[in-house]
Amino acid sequence: GRRLGEMTRSTPKPMLHVSGKPIAEHIVGAMVDNGITDIWFSIFHLGEVVKEHFDDGSRFGCRIRYIEETVPLGTAGCLSLIDDPIVTPMLVVNGDVLTNLQFGRVLDLHERLGAALTMSTRQHHFHIPYGVVESAEGFVTHIKEKPKIKFDINVAIYVLSDSVFQYTIEFFAPDRLGHV
Repeated sequence: GRRLGEMTRSTPKPMLHVSGKPIAEHIVGAMVDNGITDIWFSIFHLGEVVKEHFDDGSRFGCRIRYIEETVPLGTAGCLSLIDDPIVTPMLVVNGDVLTNLQFGRVLDLHERLGAALTMSTRQHHFHIPYGVVESAEGFVTHIKEKPKIKFDINVAIYVLSDSVFQYTIEFFAPDRLGHV
């Protein structure tokens, strides 16, 4: 949110409007469309704005509960604060993600593979606007003219199974984090 400056001073990033509604509402709608109706929101910065908008989730066709962080715990750290039994696999999505990914398909793939953790990625291309020189022992061996490099980047959508979830809870337990 810091990079967005004034835009996030009074509005948390997941509540910024895109196409007439908050980013988080797009995510909730996609989850409900994919049969996910038990949703947790981890809130910290201006969490009351999120709670006022979503309330208990009933007007969105789901149940929404809140995890209130007193210090930022990171992407999975908030899971250590959930007291209720967790049904896995659990979908974890950052609140500022805009995607047309079908969450049900990701959950199906995770189950089909028997994975402990599934991380969604997408390919990102980076064009280098110069010739890249390769050399050995001071001699040019090859020149790649304006190459395009491809990377798989994390898009902040995960599925966790029991084994990873238990490890995550232990790793991010507030007593292990110390005081910030």
